[in-house]
Amino acid sequence: MIHNGFDDQHFRVIVDTQRLAQVKRKYSLPERFIFWAGQIDPRKNIGRLLTAFANIRDSIPHDLVMAGMKGWKAEQELQPIRELGLQDRVHFMGWVGHDDLPVKCTRSW
Repeated sequence: MIHNGFDDQHFRVIVDTQRLAQVKRKYSLPERFIFWAGQIDPRKNIGRLLTAFANIRDSIPHDLVMAGMKGWKAEQELQPIRELGLQDRVHFMGWVGHDDLPVKCTRSW
């Protein structure tokens, strides 16, 4: 389900450099990354995301950071990480709280 709209109090560009650094340390984030958030299950087409990332990994310096709860068949959905040799470029964070989520979505990194 995709809810309509968003709460602009939560989803905004974060400019506080101390807050950015704090969240970066908390989650051990790489210097540059592509961020994906959602529940890990077959409905999210994660295999396609991982395949696409594998296709471009040599042409970009970014890692793929994934955040979300593990749902139905999550381990099966994440298996391509190993099959595609992405273990060193994909970081799974688990659940990320609403206070930290906007920090990861900012363009400041």
